[in-house]
Amino acid sequence: MKRVVGLLGFLLAAWFGARAVLAALASDEDLVRELLQQEREAFDAGSTTTTMHRFAEDYRDASGITVTQLHSAVLWAMQNRRGPDGTFRYSVQLDAEQVPVAVEGDAATASFDLALLDETTPSLPTWTVRVDAEFARREGRWWLVRSRHAMVSGRRPF
Repeated sequence: MKRVVGLLGFLLAAWFGARAVLAALASDEDLVRELLQQEREAFDAGSTTTTMHRFAEDYRDASGITVTQLHSAVLWAMQNRRGPDGTFRYSVQLDAEQVPVAVEGDAATASFDLALLDETTPSLPTWTVRVDAEFARREGRWWLVRSRHAMVSGRRPF
């Protein structure tokens, strides 16, 4: 029994160690893409606790909306726009791995199209916007600090 527990402990330590090494070897561009991927996954899951967790406290979009105002709007949508099964009915279409990211020191930029899908018509985006995002590395982590948005197609659903 001690061998089994010891082996399980070793395997867990090796797994976490390997993840730490991979994270340490990741490029800044990949770390920014990972931030985008995590935000997409949290939004798609309708997670009110992890959505926008990598937006900086001083985030503002080009129109002056603060992180608090934007988070409040997203939370409202997650609570009030639910499908027949009770889950959040919207998801984001974004292939974060394909987003071009430019890093210069502790600043990064990325421009990408972000499509909002409604579960009632998942093959047709409800709304597509062009996002120009600015990121900053603070205390070793990347944060979204600014963004500008331009409508590409569709209509804002909420």
